[in-house]
Amino acid sequence: MRWFALIGWVGLGMLMTPMARAQSTSVDPVYPEQAVTDILDNCQQQTAQFLPPDLIEPLCQCVLTQFQAEFSYGDYEQLIDEAEKTGEDPPQFSQIGRKCALEQLI
Repeated sequence: MRWFALIGWVGLGMLMTPMARAQSTSVDPVYPEQAVTDILDNCQQQTAQFLPPDLIEPLCQCVLTQFQAEFSYGDYEQLIDEAEKTGEDPPQFSQIGRKCALEQLI
């Protein structure tokens, strides 16, 4: 699985496994349970080295909530596919990561 940093100092990798993508439809506005689990697990793994445990859960939940509010699942998949091709973080993901960090950590 490839990781993309959402915040420079907090690497919030939000890519789900290719299998999770293959099992979902690209027009479904609701994120499949496995995608939600992958997003939260990846976020928690990446932030564990930088943040105390009591800050990780709210930050990761914020990221998930923002993803779901701003992107249909199909749009999210397209951004992930684009990121995998270019090797660059989607700017929208970085913006969400920074927004959540500011809301949750300050």
